[in-house]
Amino acid sequence: MKRAIIKFISLIVLLLFAIFIFLIISDKIYINDVQMVSYDNDEIVLSIDIKSTIPIFNGNKYCIITDNNKIPSVNDNNWILAQNNKCTISTKYSNHYLYIKDSWGNITNFNKANVIFTKDFETNAVKDVYMYLGMEYNLSSLNYYSLNKEISYDSDSSIINIDSNSVTALESGNALIKINNNNSLNVYVIDAIGKPILNNKRPHLTCEQFNYNEAKVIDEALKAKVLAAGEATRGAVIAVARFINLEFRYKVPYFFENGRLNNYEPFKHVDGEGRYYHKGLYLDSSKYDDLDASLVGPAMWGCELQNFTNWGPYIAGKKYPNGFDCSGFVSWVLYNAGFDMGDIGAGVDDDHLDFTDLGERVAITNNLLNSGRVKVGDLIGFNGHIAIIAGIDETNFYIAESLNTTDGVVITVVNKDKLINSMYKYIVLMDNYYKEDGLYTNMW
Repeated sequence: MKRAIIKFISLIVLLLFAIFIFLIISDKIYINDVQMVSYDNDEIVLSIDIKSTIPIFNGNKYCIITDNNKIPSVNDNNWILAQNNKCTISTKYSNHYLYIKDSWGNITNFNKANVIFTKDFETNAVKDVYMYLGMEYNLSSLNYYSLNKEISYDSDSSIINIDSNSVTALESGNALIKINNNNSLNVYVIDAIGKPILNNKRPHLTCEQFNYNEAKVIDEALKAKVLAAGEATRGAVIAVARFINLEFRYKVPYFFENGRLNNYEPFKHVDGEGRYYHKGLYLDSSKYDDLDASLVGPAMWGCELQNFTNWGPYIAGKKYPNGFDCSGFVSWVLYNAGFDMGDIGAGVDDDHLDFTDLGERVAITNNLLNSGRVKVGDLIGFNGHIAIIAGIDETNFYIAESLNTTDGVVITVVNKDKLINSMYKYIVLMDNYYKEDGLYTNMW
């Protein structure tokens, strides 16, 4: 009987030992989460959380980041020991591959887990996306990491619809998308903007059309365009010119030139609101505090403002909807793109700084048009008028401008073959002023 008991106990011990060995062999470690702890202009600090498939085992764990998908050596000196199952690694902004190994030297191969860390990569942060009705947004374009696994999304809002990795805007409003690993995405659907379409017959902006919150989110949508193109670049200038002309669903009125703050003949009386070029759109009274001067206002875009000068159809003392003159429009575009050119005017004026002094002014000729030097974002005009080239295709130039003949901000289409004999006489090449191109396309 005693022998039988000893034999039974021995079998139990052997079975438990076999189970223990099996569990050790079966245990796998994996990356559970990656978070950015801190960052500066040159590098980021990452925290990599490692877990085991069988949590009762807690042997040593190691991490390594490489710049290629070649599996590192077990004896590589760059392996970092995890503390409390977390590795802390400093690295440059770049594309990286993550590998981990257990205390037995088994390397978990994540050779398909290309993890892209950019300056936009921020876990536990809300990112904002601005959409128009019917617009689709691909969530896979986000800078969240992917460790060879599905990313889950959740939203209980009727404002948007999520289908796989695609978000569709259904109605105006704000929706929060919850993304795994505690990330989230703030989606703003704005009915005041739309798909970029050339339509010079848009309805005019009216007085006090938007409340504070509506005006603020439109400003943020414009700012997002600038940042995406690269602030203080040619691309940002193009983005602003296209936003106000093609995406904003309302036409900003033309307002005759009494906005230049520097008084000189023949404009003896001027008002700062006629040339409103502060950041964002002039859609809410909260912007009144930003005015440099106001003699007869304040009056946001679309609200009536007194004119001081007799000029053509414009009568001194009469009120007109506030908006842009030609150089006021260009000033506003450049300022919102990140360029503070000061308070200057259009045309060629030897006594005063104007837009033709910012870059290289060249007469419009066949040689110039065939030289390849003219780019989208360059300025174009004639003496007394200035505009921005917002698009170029094989046939036409698309010129963004504010004209009294069009009663507001429009895009004028001019055939390339007819540009030489048109009202436009020169192009201001802006490479030396912009210095950087940023991101842009020749057409929208």
